[in-house]
Amino acid sequence: MRILFAYTDINIKGGELNCNHGIATLSAILKQAGHQINLVYLYGKYDPQILTQQIASFRPDLLAFSSMSAQFRYVKRLLQDLDQKHRRGLLTICGGVHPTSVPECLEETDGLDAICIGEGEHALLEFVEALEQGRDHSTVKGFWVKDNGKIHKNPSRDFITDLDSIPFGDLEIFDYQKIINSNYGRARFFVTRGCPYNCYYCCNHVFRGSQSGKYVRFRSIENVIREMETVLSKYSVKVIFVEDDTFTMKEDFVYEFCDQYKKRIKLPLMMHTRAETVTLDMFKKLKDAGCYRVAIGVESGNSFIRNKVLNRKMSNEQIIKAFKIAKEVGMVTKSFNIVGFPFETETHFKNTIKLNQEINPDLLVINTFDPYPGTKLYEVCKEKRFLTNLDESDRFIPRTDTVLNMPQFSRERILKCYRNFAFNVYKKHSLPKAILYRIYYSRYGEDLIKLLSPIKDYLFSFVEGKKSKGAATACRAV
Repeated sequence: MRILFAYTDINIKGGELNCNHGIATLSAILKQAGHQINLVYLYGKYDPQILTQQIASFRPDLLAFSSMSAQFRYVKRLLQDLDQKHRRGLLTICGGVHPTSVPECLEETDGLDAICIGEGEHALLEFVEALEQGRDHSTVKGFWVKDNGKIHKNPSRDFITDLDSIPFGDLEIFDYQKIINSNYGRARFFVTRGCPYNCYYCCNHVFRGSQSGKYVRFRSIENVIREMETVLSKYSVKVIFVEDDTFTMKEDFVYEFCDQYKKRIKLPLMMHTRAETVTLDMFKKLKDAGCYRVAIGVESGNSFIRNKVLNRKMSNEQIIKAFKIAKEVGMVTKSFNIVGFPFETETHFKNTIKLNQEINPDLLVINTFDPYPGTKLYEVCKEKRFLTNLDESDRFIPRTDTVLNMPQFSRERILKCYRNFAFNVYKKHSLPKAILYRIYYSRYGEDLIKLLSPIKDYLFSFVEGKKSKGAATACRAV
């Protein structure tokens, strides 16, 4: 069969190109089974002609979207904008975060024939083979399928137990070198699936309930290192980025990974982690293996918001200690923060400023709260009638604006806090850095950064500092 994947990355914050690793994996599996695969990457401004041109030239049997919730409005528009000429004989499906979180989207979306819920590797292959062989595709586990006005809601599959059995992603369908270059030489990798935590604003508690079986799973270290070696043999990479939120969850895994990474990869490494998993010995080991930068989620500096509203069970002391350890071993530190949570006030948010002033991260990120459909906090927002329809506008960019209308924290005040946050954190530590961040998070910051792209390496080198001789020029991002 001929399958065309469509990946929307429209109207996003930051402007970096992205590789959808889920699509890359699905493409690898389908190619192994002898199917013809192509990809249309819809980036930047909304333009349905890019999709229709690909359909006309490739003539697919199946059009497959993968969508986050913030991008699903564009999937709906694309399906609406497909005329009968391009729709004729074409089956359309969608998988990913949004259909898994809100499977009811199938019934609400004209032109969408089926959705895949949960992990799609086994489900999509069976679905495609059923179509190719003329068998009933409406009964495939993991799929909801429209059929003459009815929806077949098939049971889900178990989570995939052996992650090593999944082939490495087909990066060739993306312009992967261009993506690496747009991300400052970084190549991204995932070593786990699932998360043991239950944060109310995150989709993980939704995913955990979407399928049966063990949710948190690790790839073998040998499998991870071999994938890194494969990518390095094909592409020019300056920095390895392990993007899992819970990479440091298993200390013995981290230690063994460090031994193999230092021996076989030998590139600067950056990672995410959670504050309560950080230990001095582990970070010394990571630093010795080449890890030069770590990003840690603070999200809120107020214990009520963090522990009760977000269900992030960690203390300010644990966060402070984690950043202290990272700095002690010589890592560049980065904090993640969010403003505009349900029930948050401007006084609560001042605690986030204060905590960041104390930990003084080398880099920071501030986002506005985005209530993901299906999550517990989304349901709270819905119940309290905090939600608006602002996100339906083409001018709305998620994580830079808010869809919430709360009496105690207005949209205007949330946006002011968002734009001034980094300046208020850094103004006593480094006024030039504070001013640069103020420009970046201003109303026109995204456009200014694009204009300054020829000198962005210099700008980000200044923001990041010079803590890593090998990596400071290799991977910079505000």
